[in-house]
Amino acid sequence: MRAVRVHQTGGPEVLRLDEVDAPRPGPGEALIRVAVAGVNMADVGMRAGFFHGAGRLPATPGFEAGGDVEAVGDGVDGSWVGRRVVAELLGGYAEYAVAPADALIAVPDGLALEDAIAVPIQGLTALGALRDGGRLADGDTVLVTGAAGGVGSQAVQIARALGAELAAALAGAAEKRALALDLGADAAVDYRAEDWEDQVRAVTGSGERPGPVPGGNPMQAAPGVADLALDGVAGPVTAGLLRLAVPRTGRIVTVGGASGAPPDLDVFELNRRNLTVTGFSLPTWAQLPGWRAQAAGLLLGWLRDGRVRVVRGPEFPLDRAVDAHRALEDRSATGKLILRVA
Repeated sequence: MRAVRVHQTGGPEVLRLDEVDAPRPGPGEALIRVAVAGVNMADVGMRAGFFHGAGRLPATPGFEAGGDVEAVGDGVDGSWVGRRVVAELLGGYAEYAVAPADALIAVPDGLALEDAIAVPIQGLTALGALRDGGRLADGDTVLVTGAAGGVGSQAVQIARALGAELAAALAGAAEKRALALDLGADAAVDYRAEDWEDQVRAVTGSGERPGPVPGGNPMQAAPGVADLALDGVAGPVTAGLLRLAVPRTGRIVTVGGASGAPPDLDVFELNRRNLTVTGFSLPTWAQLPGWRAQAAGLLLGWLRDGRVRVVRGPEFPLDRAVDAHRALEDRSATGKLILRVA
């Protein structure tokens, strides 16, 4: 079979299309005949050598794949064979891939595989980070960074579906901000602008950055505007999110670092505002019995009834995985990038 492999870590150019033996499902596993593979930042991290998952090289990247179940191993219900599924796995950039049976997500009739492929990682990350990591409550004001990307574009919509009163999107290019508004964001701000924090305060109805209260304690935290912020950019954006968070009850959930820099986390600001900052790890939450099935069922239902839609990004054939990674890394693409395998 054809498979994209990494023989040594590095830039996109290290991705190579090889002919290899097809895998076989072991106990508790299912073999998927891959039709589409999702392209995610986790794949980039594996290829570049700074993210877990590569193991011994050569290895095939791809943490997300969808297609038909071809065969199952011992201990797996045989009724999976022939069903359309998407799954989180390792090795999705190939014509065949093996997935743990408990990672299989059945694709409902009427839902395109090109939309369902956004569920196993990006969709569940957006939902889990907001609902479980961030404890989103009815009436919350939510800030979403990277709001035109794979996770962010779904997070804007999921925030509203979970009851957010106001969802403000942070994105760079004008067309990305327009997309966020089209997806249901109440406002969109360019986080690259010098005054982006003041812009967020203005669009949330809180005006300019407040100054010190006359006669007040100089260590008292200024009022905030965000109950919950989803941080997929990191770098200096994180510092701004801290300053915008509501004191005492504000929460920030980190899900990535599209800026290429670690979060600028001012511990003194964190303490002064009494905030909660947490990371979200999909594999960790997915270890909870029944969590993946419940979360995926909820998200698939929203996709079917139109409450959430997948923004389809560029599609590349398997032999152009290099171009797919370049488009993701230079942030020129919006929405869900996929590799077309079959």
